[in-house]
Amino acid sequence: MLAAMLLQCAAPQGIPSSYLKNPRSLDTMTTGCWIVVNHDLFNDSIFHNEISGELIAYQNDTIYIMTHNSLMIIPESGIKTALLFLFKDQSNKYLLATGLGLIPNFAGLLVHSEPAFLALGIPFAVVGLVTMAIERSKNRLRYPETNKLKEFQKFSRFPQGIPIGLNLKKLKLKTYT
Repeated sequence: MLAAMLLQCAAPQGIPSSYLKNPRSLDTMTTGCWIVVNHDLFNDSIFHNEISGELIAYQNDTIYIMTHNSLMIIPESGIKTALLFLFKDQSNKYLLATGLGLIPNFAGLLVHSEPAFLALGIPFAVVGLVTMAIERSKNRLRYPETNKLKEFQKFSRFPQGIPIGLNLKKLKLKTYT
């Protein structure tokens, strides 16, 4: 349980709360999902090789990402890895339920000094931790390990491509809550 709690602390930092919503509201979001891309476009140490921001679009083998500062256009050939955060991680609810479910086992151990009470809780703890791990893995897409960049398209602000006539310079990162 302690290891699971420590894993929970390793949740992504720096993502505005407006980009991490409940899984049920994913299809009603007016923004794209949050993406972190590692690239090899610059060989200069002045530039960072990681870009983080809202996924605006994926079209013509190019990803458009709105960062806090500007719109970044990155060709697929320059992308080493990409991680797309779909929704708020709900695994902490499973961790809490598992912890609360083990309280009677710890109480039995304290009252009766019998380790068998803890052994009775092992199957429950295993199921809870496995469920938490599955939930944690569902909330993100990974390129190139498990997904193609084309699969990221449906989670962008413009899933059908950038509209004709849209002035890309006027796009802003939505940071409302």
